[in-house]
Amino acid sequence: MTKRQREILDIMAEHQDDEDGEIVQDGLLAYIGAIRISARSIWALIRLAAISEDEFRGGCRRYRINETGLRLLSGETTPDEMRAFFARARRKNEEDYESGLS
Repeated sequence: MTKRQREILDIMAEHQDDEDGEIVQDGLLAYIGAIRISARSIWALIRLAAISEDEFRGGCRRYRINETGLRLLSGETTPDEMRAFFARARRKNEEDYESGLS
């Protein structure tokens, strides 16, 4: 996880209960509070399962930190552990798919 991704999660965790804790994305433009962030950062946090789409309102996607994101911040889970988990799940899904074809 990059320093910037950690900063974004820190802001989201600090403001979990208000609008300053959500990422608002309109196309390639995205903000958390008044801070502009890149769509690339959003996708990286989604790939780590650290944020979840909250709702689509006013033509914008909105994301909030989830339990995994909080665990990443606290050190209970590491990004490498999350990537390994998803790799195992992907392999299992592929195996299940292939066994269903025979």
